[in-house]
Amino acid sequence: SFLEQNGRVEREEDLLDRLDAQLRESVLLHTASDVGFTVQLSGGVDSSLITAMTASAQSNRLHTFSVAVWDRRVDEAPYQRLVAARFHTQHVQLDRTGRDFADQMERATYYSDAPLAQASDVFLMVLCQRAREASKVVLTGEGADELFGGYERYRKLSRLRWYARVQQLGLKEWMVPPVGPFRGLRKHLRYDIPMSSQLLHQPRAFDA
Repeated sequence: SFLEQNGRVEREEDLLDRLDAQLRESVLLHTASDVGFTVQLSGGVDSSLITAMTASAQSNRLHTFSVAVWDRRVDEAPYQRLVAARFHTQHVQLDRTGRDFADQMERATYYSDAPLAQASDVFLMVLCQRAREASKVVLTGEGADELFGGYERYRKLSRLRWYARVQQLGLKEWMVPPVGPFRGLRKHLRYDIPMSSQLLHQPRAFDA
């Protein structure tokens, strides 16, 4: 397939090859450290890719760190162990309970200097404390969702933009039938869609 890039039409395969090369270059630059480095392995796509790239680019065994939580419904430890085994990393898994979370939450909030945006920030602090014993340089998959639109809110943002175009045509809520795929459009026509879009994309703009 083909994609338009800066006014030029390029093959998707060429763009993917270029992205792969740039990712590898970025990983190489971030691993140029006199004190070594480790990887925060969450078990997701982003940190697993970084683990794969760094493990294949060095002769020594890569150190990886992860947190396993008590709730098996959200625990990603099986994926973490799978990636660690596949790339033969020296893996450290930190097992944490609900009590651990409660004990560390106040401290994590103090260092964040703000209310915690995500509950996972608590164990991220714990993981970093442990990882720094091996090296103060830690590679993570943080930021990839922002770059590549990985969060659900980006898909919602795309729908909101479409709803906003419909709203500009003068369509009102009462004109839309309350059935099937029209329910979402009918719901959003109740609101100021440009404001909703801005709130979704730049929530900090509305901080007091």
